[in-house]
Amino acid sequence: QGGQVALPKVEQSGGMFFLPYTPDSQLQLNRYNIAEPSQGQPVSPEAFDAVLVPLVAFDDHGNRLGMGGGYYDRYLPQLRPEACRIGVAFSNQHSSETLPNDTWDVTMHAVVTEDGVLEWRQ
Repeated sequence: QGGQVALPKVEQSGGMFFLPYTPDSQLQLNRYNIAEPSQGQPVSPEAFDAVLVPLVAFDDHGNRLGMGGGYYDRYLPQLRPEACRIGVAFSNQHSSETLPNDTWDVTMHAVVTEDGVLEWRQ
């Protein structure tokens, strides 16, 4: 439909950037055993209309817990404010208690699970 897909690539320094992805893209496993693109020009954070964000847990307010590396915590603030942040999780990762939300944490606009979509974006 004319959109571009990009996948994250993590750096040894703790940074992360996104490279374009097509079905023909060459992927290689990183140190976390996650497939990521091996070549291409980084996509500017300002170019994204939406970003899918993996998470370990989420609450009723759009707060999320990640894996602890801080990759998304450092990347998400670079997005345009109107870019939609969508968490991806299983419904059993939903916490009925409010999760910690530090100053560097970026909340999700929505979370998609196998049971549906929870939205907080106005």
